[in-house]
Amino acid sequence: MSADTRTDLRRINRVKSWIEPNGAVWVVRPKGGRSELRDTDVIQAGLDAGLVDNKIASFSDSHGAMRLVYRLKDRPR
Repeated sequence: MSADTRTDLRRINRVKSWIEPNGAVWVVRPKGGRSELRDTDVIQAGLDAGLVDNKIASFSDSHGAMRLVYRLKDRPR
């Protein structure tokens, strides 16, 4: 999913229902000063939705991505 604002991060709750138990969702956001979002905003939004971050990657020159997954103990069965 893409996110440009903190408001966009509210969609994580809805998107998490699409994740397979051992799957993930990537949150792609503008890098650096191009956005109001910081890594900590994405991490907190994930935690609020019951997900944790486990990888950060450079998506492009202008965008970064963070992978969110269910904790092992919280994975649906």
